[in-house]
Amino acid sequence: MPKKALILLSCVLATIVIWFIGLEVVYAHILAFISNVLLGISGSEAHIAIEQQDGIHSFAAHTLYDGREARFGQQFHTLLYPTIMMLAWHGFTAIIHGWKQSLSSAKWNMGLFVATQVLFLLLLTNYMSDLANFFYYLLHDGFYVVALVLIIIDHLRNPVFGRM
Repeated sequence: MPKKALILLSCVLATIVIWFIGLEVVYAHILAFISNVLLGISGSEAHIAIEQQDGIHSFAAHTLYDGREARFGQQFHTLLYPTIMMLAWHGFTAIIHGWKQSLSSAKWNMGLFVATQVLFLLLLTNYMSDLANFFYYLLHDGFYVVALVLIIIDHLRNPVFGRM
């Protein structure tokens, strides 16, 4: 058990280093690209851009509201930091269970996680709608919970620290 805990801690630290070296911005561009593709398919004039101001990166949803262009911003932090948990967990399970089994569960877990994040960005483009605003605030600080639930479900399906 202590060996696995050290491996998990090592995976978390390695993921954090890689994240802050540049993976965060790359991942943000991937989310913005997916969001913009979906917005384009839906025929929306809105788009998601990545902006940096005073060294702080953020998503910027550009949309039309009452016939005028509006911009709604969202810093990366609450949206993207939980991704570190997901990546570290799947790196850890790859070491413990092997790449094949880890990749099988990672495609579902990361797919659901990315879909939730993209949904959040799409809600940001329709921020003034009451329903979109409700779900925006519901999800705003909930990505840690989403990541934790996906990790727990993955652990229940493929135990790493023994049977529960």
